[in-house]
Amino acid sequence: MTALTRSDARPRMLGRLGPTPSTWCHARQGMQVLIIGVDHQLQQPGQTTMSAQVSPGVEQRDKDRFVQLLRDNQSRAGAALIAEECYPGVDTLPRRVAVGLGIRHECIEMSLSERALRNIPADYHDDPSISLEQKNAFDSQREQFMACRMEEVSCGLDSIIVACGTCHMAGLAMLISRNGHTVLQHDVLTDRQFNLSWLRTRLSRLQTTDPS
Repeated sequence: MTALTRSDARPRMLGRLGPTPSTWCHARQGMQVLIIGVDHQLQQPGQTTMSAQVSPGVEQRDKDRFVQLLRDNQSRAGAALIAEECYPGVDTLPRRVAVGLGIRHECIEMSLSERALRNIPADYHDDPSISLEQKNAFDSQREQFMACRMEEVSCGLDSIIVACGTCHMAGLAMLISRNGHTVLQHDVLTDRQFNLSWLRTRLSRLQTTDPS
């Protein structure tokens, strides 16, 4: 887990409908923000992969490690909030951790209705007909929305944790650091403490069965 440096903040194409930093609600300057990047399957409680190629219990052990990672970092930094890329009402491990620790949990993902207004398809990352440039533009709109939402729900706090898809880490880090906060990043997908063989097997099966 390392602090964000200028070289880490890769520029992204900004969506024309996204909020700009000048419109954000300003949280306390100098707030510490830990961004934990994950695959969204890791956020879901319980077993999501059934395969003879994966040893029993591997997925659950990784999810237990994820829970412990959240708990350890909350304890270390005194984070008062876990902000998560998820939809309201969905049961997730970060939500459970927050409830168990007695701290706030907030969903920061753009709603489906808002995405529809902006013409952002539900599964654009997996659509080969959408160009990489357009996918980056969609990502940027969502990251600006999530960064703005994070500012709104974290006003007055000293330290928070953000759980999001790994692909959004760099974009969010750039936006959040521009607003005067200290940003740390931890990418679970490159953390050797995690096995993730169940995740790779699942992705491989999806690619094999993809009719495109």
